[in-house]
Amino acid sequence: MIRRSFIILDGIGEYMEQAIWRRGITSWDAFRECQHIPRIAPARKALYDGELAKAQANLACRNEVFFSYRLPSGEHWRTYEAFKDSVAYLDIETTGSSASDVTTMVGIYDGSDFRVLVRDDDLSAETLSAALEGKKLLVTFFGRGFDVPVLQREFGVPMPQLHYDLCFAGKRVGLSGGLKRIEKEMGIGRSDETDGLSGWDAVRLWHQHTRGDPDALETLIQYNREDVVNLECLAHIIYQRLEGRGF
Repeated sequence: MIRRSFIILDGIGEYMEQAIWRRGITSWDAFRECQHIPRIAPARKALYDGELAKAQANLACRNEVFFSYRLPSGEHWRTYEAFKDSVAYLDIETTGSSASDVTTMVGIYDGSDFRVLVRDDDLSAETLSAALEGKKLLVTFFGRGFDVPVLQREFGVPMPQLHYDLCFAGKRVGLSGGLKRIEKEMGIGRSDETDGLSGWDAVRLWHQHTRGDPDALETLIQYNREDVVNLECLAHIIYQRLEGRGF
């Protein structure tokens, strides 16, 4: 989708982009090869051609920073296919539900391996930074509103430049409500151990763990694992729906 995106160009919004697509110009190469595009003056067309050549070069060298600045934050989903080989699906658990609560657990999944960092064990700014090293795209569910602000306040660790937030992206294709509700709507299952658990249960499990419950931490880790791993399936579904809606 990123190779079809023209909103990276100054002066082109979604309405103009749709107009360009309707003319059958659905790639950067097609745009550059076209001699004339209605409503775009020749001098500006030449400028845009140069900008698209720059975009192709930055994509080829995997420079995610270029696209993080050129795309509005709500359009970072367009980079998913191009950068999902450098992705961090992320979800945190905390001692409560407000931004002032502390992080108890951070789960990170790269599409292959899951890693969990636990408070009072191996969760620190150093381990979190190491787990995110080299990641170019962050995928969360409401991470813009919760996970990222909490982690930055508590640990000050740089996050991947591109952020595909499934909560906001999902609303654009009619998927509203919390993660568990959307999972059920999409047929994404949970294990018997965690089915029916909520964020409040995650808080409860942590407090049970700190009081010595030997099974609570294991259940909480499994709950977090499924929160994170299920993001991959949901990210793919939402990406396909957004891409299809555009065309």
